[in-house]
Amino acid sequence: MVTAFLDAPGPLAFAHRGGAAHAPENSWRAFEHAVGLGYRYLETDLHATADGVLVAFHDKTLTRVCGQYGQVRRLSRAELSAARIDGTEPIPVLEDLLAAWPDVRFNLDVKDVPAIAPLPEVLRRTNAWDRVCVVSFSASRLRATRRALGRPVCMAASLLGTAAVRFGGPRGRRNRTGPGRQGQGPVAPPGQRGLEPSGGFRGVAPPGQQGQGPVTKERGLEPSGGLRGVAPPGQQSQWPLTEWLTRSGVRCVQVPVSMATPSFIGRSHALGLQVHAWTVNDQPSMQRLLDLGVDGIMTDETVALRELLTARGQWHPRPPAES
Repeated sequence: MVTAFLDAPGPLAFAHRGGAAHAPENSWRAFEHAVGLGYRYLETDLHATADGVLVAFHDKTLTRVCGQYGQVRRLSRAELSAARIDGTEPIPVLEDLLAAWPDVRFNLDVKDVPAIAPLPEVLRRTNAWDRVCVVSFSASRLRATRRALGRPVCMAASLLGTAAVRFGGPRGRRNRTGPGRQGQGPVAPPGQRGLEPSGGFRGVAPPGQQGQGPVTKERGLEPSGGLRGVAPPGQQSQWPLTEWLTRSGVRCVQVPVSMATPSFIGRSHALGLQVHAWTVNDQPSMQRLLDLGVDGIMTDETVALRELLTARGQWHPRPPAES
């Protein structure tokens, strides 16, 4: 499941909200600091203004970050331009960020439904299709985004998709080189990929339907979408989970530190998926996760992660010619 977004040398280092330990979160100053350190990957969040402009902002309201009342979706871009992050920093527009660094890759967390419709046009104008990964906790929101985009874009699994990987993926051995970079994950031949030794995979039933049989092709979790109906008799265990993931554009799973266990990493790698852990802000935890074989780390402490990766011989900054 190799994709252009994930083809940089790893482990991948993500500046979470631009690197919020060194500058106000999701601010131009934070993103510029991370890019100056050599980061290839920036993580941010998406909301849309009332007039359909995508901005890099985490919350639905301005209260926590800007100290004033207002919902992003109810304010025009002109009205929002007066708001200041931590009282000092303007809220960045996504299109401006993509245009500022044409070689930098962005992990985009779609935080609200209004952010879906403007995204395809922004990616088209900036020709950024291959340098974004689209993320959302919401399966329905992620599915709607995939449909709106209308073409393949790297996606991370939703919460439901992550559950399908956690409980339904094969018990493969961990691939420490990172499947998304080398394409050498222990994935079985076509027709057998994603299958348990019995030929099926253990799935997760929808809420309220537990105990009604395994998740199948027609009544399964779509990793970037919703739930489907019941498979024909005799076909319940024939749908490979890897084909399911491929069809949905899912190329990675992004999980909290507590979920990045050896067994979960092994299952993900056996399915050809990278594992990215968030939000990791201390070097001992970074070290432990890297030793376990995670493929990427998201951090606010961008300097600390760079120092550790440098010490391990695993720091791969943006090429100097592109700076």
